[in-house]
Amino acid sequence: MHDSASRNINVGRLSSPCRGEQVLHMYDMKMKLMMRILLLCFLSCFWFQLSFARNATTDPSEGSLSLRSAVKALNSIFEQWDTKAAPGLWNISGEPCSGSAINGTELEFSDTNPAIYCNCTYDNSATCHITNLSVNYLYKRGVFPEEFVALRYLTSLHMDNNYFTGPLPAFIGNMSALTELSIRVNSFSGPIPKELGNLKELTLLSIGSNNFFGTLPPELGNLVKLKNLRIDQNYFTGPLPAFIGNMSALTKLSISVNSFSGPIPKELRNLKELTYLDIGSNNFSGTLPPELGNLVKLEQIYLDSCGLGGEIPSTFTNLTNMQAFWASDNPFSGKIPDFIGSWTNLTSLQFQGNSFEGPIPTSFSQLTSLEYLYISDIYNGSSSLDFIKNLKSLIDLKLRNALITGTIPSDIGGNQSLQTLDLSFNNLTGQLPSSLFNLSSLTSLFLGNNSLSGPLPSQTSDQLQTIDLSYNFLSESFPEWVTTISHVNLVVNNFTFDSSNITTLPGLNCLQRNFQCKRNTPRYASFSINCGGPQMMGRDGILYEIDESALGPATFSVTSTEKWAVSNAGLFPKYITNPSFLVKSHAQVTRTNVTPELFQTSRKSPGSLRYYGLGLENGPYTVTLHFAETVYERRTSQTWKSLGRRGTRRTKDFDISKEAGGVNRAVVKKFNVNVSENYLEIHLFWAGKGTCCIPESGDYGPLIAVVHAASDFTKKSNTGLIVGMAVLVGVVSLLLIFASLYMRRKKSEKEDDEGYTF
Repeated sequence: MHDSASRNINVGRLSSPCRGEQVLHMYDMKMKLMMRILLLCFLSCFWFQLSFARNATTDPSEGSLSLRSAVKALNSIFEQWDTKAAPGLWNISGEPCSGSAINGTELEFSDTNPAIYCNCTYDNSATCHITNLSVNYLYKRGVFPEEFVALRYLTSLHMDNNYFTGPLPAFIGNMSALTELSIRVNSFSGPIPKELGNLKELTLLSIGSNNFFGTLPPELGNLVKLKNLRIDQNYFTGPLPAFIGNMSALTKLSISVNSFSGPIPKELRNLKELTYLDIGSNNFSGTLPPELGNLVKLEQIYLDSCGLGGEIPSTFTNLTNMQAFWASDNPFSGKIPDFIGSWTNLTSLQFQGNSFEGPIPTSFSQLTSLEYLYISDIYNGSSSLDFIKNLKSLIDLKLRNALITGTIPSDIGGNQSLQTLDLSFNNLTGQLPSSLFNLSSLTSLFLGNNSLSGPLPSQTSDQLQTIDLSYNFLSESFPEWVTTISHVNLVVNNFTFDSSNITTLPGLNCLQRNFQCKRNTPRYASFSINCGGPQMMGRDGILYEIDESALGPATFSVTSTEKWAVSNAGLFPKYITNPSFLVKSHAQVTRTNVTPELFQTSRKSPGSLRYYGLGLENGPYTVTLHFAETVYERRTSQTWKSLGRRGTRRTKDFDISKEAGGVNRAVVKKFNVNVSENYLEIHLFWAGKGTCCIPESGDYGPLIAVVHAASDFTKKSNTGLIVGMAVLVGVVSLLLIFASLYMRRKKSEKEDDEGYTF
């Protein structure tokens, strides 16, 4: 013991040579050491108790109605939702303000889920309160529990991406401490309670992607501290309330995919802090208020399918901070504003399915930050491609049906960032520049329906896997790459075939400009197709042939009998993985005189879909097309998923559900045509109309279930061909413009080279 004690008190540092003095000094040092240890223990206990009081004491007044306990309230809520905290993160069964609950992590992006956060600064840092609760992406079921009222100090509540149902209860108005409320992507329903207007401290209100309906209560005008308001993807109706203009702190406003109507209130001019505005997919009327041009902090505006028309106000020249401007599927008219060329921060511009007049302003050459440019369906005034020379940042360039003339510039090889290029349905001439086919990043190329001529380039880059060159005047031989890339469409060109290349692309010889298969030796007088489905006998006694070939973004298919063929050209948005060009549905389709099962499959296309009858006897025919809208929900469901549309039907535009009087109802369109050159072409074309992403991205474009064509004359008996197989076809393009989701369409009045109105 003495040796140990001596070591502990370091006797080697004593200066006395006398052993007695040394022992006495050692005793004195031991006593001092013991006193220090006792003092240290006392202080440790004191600070431990103080720390416990400061960091681990949850106010018992935060309880449920019965036990007045925050723990009991949380337990009850989580029990109803069948969820619990991850072990070791925070203690739901005892003291919740522990572990990660007091670490100050951002709940919205934390790995801790569900998660709470406690504020322990109350009562001079002696009391903790639960202030934040996050239950995101757990896909739980349940309702909005009344126990939330017990959490009086809750300032942030995030319940996104679950399956919660029922109404938003009126008692939510008692949660007056809330500054953030986010319940996006659930199935809450009913009208918005007026009591929500009591939450006057709210800076974030996000209730999008639910099934709320009705008008917005005027009490929401009390929420003047809001900075972020997102009520998109619901079924709100009526005019957009003027009181939104009182929310002068707003930086983000999203009301898209609803049924708001009437004009845009001019009071929005008060939103001077606004940087983000999304009013797309509504039923507004009138024009864009010029006052919006004074919101100079705006960086993103999304107007697609909102219903507004007229010219874009000249005051928008002030919006030089603009980064994204989408205005597709609206009746905007007049010239495309030249001042857009001064928006040098612009990265994304989309004008599809409008009524703009050309040409595309040459000032666009100044938009050197532009990455995504979509312009289609231009009227009057042609443009060249000269303006893209300096746009080296372009990733996706789509100038479809935009009156582009001239040649493809040879220096287009300098646009090395290009991944998608769509110049289809224009008036381009000349030959294909080899530099275009060797762009290092280009994956998809659409040049169909132009007047290009000459041979195909001898080689392509390995990245280029989708090529549409249909409906041109290309000729000569096929390079090796036509059989190695994933998708290629070369129909209706001037290629010649012999024994050396007839099998290179089987059936392509039947789909050249002379449509030579059985030309002048017709065998058929009808053809019937179950689009996208198996062979099936209809109630009408007609045998509908199988059509299950796997079409891609640039493909064609000819039947083994060379009786009919199908061709597709169009690319779904690249963020859609494994896109399908078929629609399958188990919905029971009504109002049809053919077998309802025929409507369980349909062909769809994001661009251009054509069916051909081949080897038909010449003469008059009746073409019968069967449609049924099997993608969208019923309008009576009053959910945002029912708000998609394929366009407004006019002379050529065709909205299936509107024509049929609802979804899952058959509609039949008959056309009388005359076949003069032994073939018939049925063309369904997307002209930028209709919604793009309702209920899912890619739900837009032509959609057809059944095709039937039959002669109106008696088959000639001296042909020596099989009875019932003869007759038909000339060149008829029934351009039924379906639109739908990715930019919607409303009006279209332009003729393509086949003489039909868009």
